[in-house]
Amino acid sequence: YFKLPDELDCRIEDGLAYLQGTDRVFDAVAIDAFTSDGTVPAKFSTQSCFQTVKSVLSPAGIVVENVIVTGDCDPRADHIAREMQAAGFEASLFDWPRRTYRNVLIAGNVADDVRVSVQRKPVFVKDEMRGISRRRPKKGLVDRSINA
Repeated sequence: YFKLPDELDCRIEDGLAYLQGTDRVFDAVAIDAFTSDGTVPAKFSTQSCFQTVKSVLSPAGIVVENVIVTGDCDPRADHIAREMQAAGFEASLFDWPRRTYRNVLIAGNVADDVRVSVQRKPVFVKDEMRGISRRRPKKGLVDRSINA
């Protein structure tokens, strides 16, 4: 389905349950899960989820979660990023400000010098990546009602 290279081990199952039951150590964990209405399932947006992810990552391991937001005032991505921080990750959001109905990538433990170059982009970076910016989560209280 994802057309991934054969050397990548992709599991199509309940990802959180898999991570809770494995003894493996990973360099990266990607979370790309949505309900039928386009929101992230609640269990993938909690401090507890990110503590589980942290427990299976190598010391230099990273986590990336894909979130869909409706616009600049949608708090979902920032809420999830703050939950990620509460689990001990350094969280960054890769976002396209001023666009509506867009993806925001929340990355935990990504080096500060990671950027998407607009001038000299790699061939595999598509034109729609233009305008992406990296930012820290907006300040605010963790809102337990989001994705509940």
